[in-house]
Amino acid sequence: MVQAPPDRAPAVIEPTPMIVPPIESPPVSATTLREVKAYFQDRWRPPASLDTSLEYRIVLNPDGTLVQALPLNGAAVRFIDRTPIPLRESPLASPFGGDRPILLRLVLMPSGSVQVFAEN
Repeated sequence: MVQAPPDRAPAVIEPTPMIVPPIESPPVSATTLREVKAYFQDRWRPPASLDTSLEYRIVLNPDGTLVQALPLNGAAVRFIDRTPIPLRESPLASPFGGDRPILLRLVLMPSGSVQVFAEN
């Protein structure tokens, strides 16, 4: 029987958080915020077992399509498959022009409310 030396604890594998390089986001219009909020508000149906808000960083292309949705808390990771976050390249808002993506913070609450903020 092989035993680990007494001064070494068994290895624990921790999940590695996704690291996204900072993007200097251009200003976000009130229209874009309203459209993204309306998209999620119309579709968000919180699971009965949800007892905390789910937070995501949403990256949108200038054509209004989804680039990426990154979970920002543990609950957001666990419940991502029960959110109305669409597939990549799906439209979330009208085109807003420019040549750089924008960053948004999406908060889905257990009450069914939705908040969307610009992340500049």
